[in-house]
Amino acid sequence: MLSCGEYKAMINEQISYKNDSIAYFSDKRMQLLPINIDGEKYNFIYDTGSQVTILNNPKFDLKEDDIIRDRKIYGFDKKTSARMQGYGIKSFSSGLYDINGKYLYTAKLPKPFCGNPPANDGVLERLSPASDHVTELNYEKGFVRYVKRPSLDGYSAVNAKFHISTGIFWIELNMFGISDYFLFDTGNTSNMVIIDKNKYNSIPEKRYQLNTIITGINKIVKNCAIDVYVADVKMNDLEFKYPVCVNHDANQSNINHGFIKNFNWIIDESAKKAYYKPLSIKKLQEFKGETNPAPARQVGIFNKKLLISFMNYEDATFKVGDEIREFNNELVTEKNICDIGTKLNLEKDWTNFNIQFAVSNKNEK
Repeated sequence: MLSCGEYKAMINEQISYKNDSIAYFSDKRMQLLPINIDGEKYNFIYDTGSQVTILNNPKFDLKEDDIIRDRKIYGFDKKTSARMQGYGIKSFSSGLYDINGKYLYTAKLPKPFCGNPPANDGVLERLSPASDHVTELNYEKGFVRYVKRPSLDGYSAVNAKFHISTGIFWIELNMFGISDYFLFDTGNTSNMVIIDKNKYNSIPEKRYQLNTIITGINKIVKNCAIDVYVADVKMNDLEFKYPVCVNHDANQSNINHGFIKNFNWIIDESAKKAYYKPLSIKKLQEFKGETNPAPARQVGIFNKKLLISFMNYEDATFKVGDEIREFNNELVTEKNICDIGTKLNLEKDWTNFNIQFAVSNKNEK
């Protein structure tokens, strides 16, 4: 729930939409948008699944007196949280709009233990455009813009539901012969659609199982088994197959960036519709879902420990969550953990590695 101070701050935001406002992605793969906050430049992920704008690690000092609310914001798992502080920022500018007194959250996230720093500085919520405009999300040319209703030639419509006070929305899709509203979430970078386990409780046999470490905000949530299926998707007259997963902790259905980027979109709140146009119907229909993926696994660094973080097959030798203590007779330390992790993730065949695990003292030879 928002506090009185937060509502007041949001109401006092003075939004100035630009004529034919358009913002080009500085990185199409990550859909990053350049943002200017109080004279400092940032790159934000355009996140239609976020209800708020969040700035990670601001480059300027934020005074205690400017805090409107100190609160916890929960991750998608509804269990992990991060302490974030709500501020009124004097100057906030993007290619879409300028805002005086923009209300956003800030969070001081820990720096990565090794590797490159995060590619983004935060997430930008989708603000509803002026009443006579729509949101156009164009992956073919790499931009998002607010525009008066453009031509819909080549587009088809699906029903949409919109949140009453934020920019998030859901579109109606049919999978496995069942219609449901899917959260339209460009901030989720997964390649698979997530389906609500409560609504899709009678579906074909799963193709395979992913085992992975699920992370919330700043920490590991749990080791999670995710069942993977191939769904027959129907969007009006367009039919194709697409990989979907049932995360048994999920209580809603989501479509994500991997799915969304196959189309150009026009989001029309007044009509309660989303219009889509496939970038390539041929490419979309190439996936037949006939084969399982090649065996794959990954390691990750969590709390300065090297853990098996992902597997798409079963193996009696080790499982997701196991800690690698030694690699080729070398103890894993803070100095070499990054190099060892990189070697393991680049190599498909681990049979020539001597890997010693913590607890159960497993050994793969």
